[in-house]
Amino acid sequence: QNDTPLMCFNAAKSWQLGWYSDRHFEYIHSGEGTSLMVTLVGVAEYDSASGDDKVLIQFDASADTGDAADVFYLAFNRATGINAGTQENADKVAIVTQQLTTPTGATKSFFKAALGAGDSYEIGTGTGGNAQHTFTVVSIDTDTVPARATVTILSGARPPASPPDAPAVPPPPAAPVLPVVLSGDDTCQAASMGLYTFEGYTASGAPYFSFGDRWLFYDPDCDGSGTSRWGISFGRQGTRDLDITATGNLDGLDCSVYHFCGYKSSSEQSYPPGGSWWFYCGSTDGWRSLDVTINADVQTPPPSPSPPPPSPSPPPPSPSP
Repeated sequence: QNDTPLMCFNAAKSWQLGWYSDRHFEYIHSGEGTSLMVTLVGVAEYDSASGDDKVLIQFDASADTGDAADVFYLAFNRATGINAGTQENADKVAIVTQQLTTPTGATKSFFKAALGAGDSYEIGTGTGGNAQHTFTVVSIDTDTVPARATVTILSGARPPASPPDAPAVPPPPAAPVLPVVLSGDDTCQAASMGLYTFEGYTASGAPYFSFGDRWLFYDPDCDGSGTSRWGISFGRQGTRDLDITATGNLDGLDCSVYHFCGYKSSSEQSYPPGGSWWFYCGSTDGWRSLDVTINADVQTPPPSPSPPPPSPSPPPPSPSP
């Protein structure tokens, strides 16, 4: 164009006319997962291009979308020199489409997008295929001659805006729960003292234990009003059992003290606490507060056997005759 404003044909028309043909790049994807990077320079700085610089990109997506007009052309609309008067989208990567035609064919082109640094344009799936393609402008550098726009082309699913969440790391396995030894000095509590074996966990996550006909367990809400306690209960070998799936009232007797051999109010569920517990000592003495010592049953391994004594040295050889 000889008059002002100074501006050039769009990418589709320049490709159709064969201009800058030594700097054309025709993108042909080889299936999902194809990706590459192209550096574009503007037509006004064509003479300064070097190496792998390109001026025009063509991509025929018509077989994928089912639309014959979906032949895409990209050019860097650098606003300088013979293109200094460009009216729109200066220094951006312009995308247009135009159906394939001969150099003298009269075919309309259609503007699709102008991309700045960081912008993307997606070619979606159409009725004629199942591909998907994305143009992304990674960077635009106008401080050099020639100025350059770096474009990536990806065929396949569009990359996510942010990386997917990392898979949840499973929690470490729970440490084994050691048996519990309950001890106390009063005859009233003697029947409940002993070695309680770990049986598992209740619905609240608290461990529970057994000893003879007794349960040792934590009840987070034994009366429906949030009363929590550790208890020693009768009935393990009889008709009453614990409902370890319940979130409260595990033995079904609503926190009544008369079903406990002993109990201690507590909100600590990870391990039964020592200290003062209440024990039922018969109709004469009723309930009494008695001290309980609680220890984990840690078995001390037997000492390693002593190493065998060293073998005696062989006798010296007999002297020669």
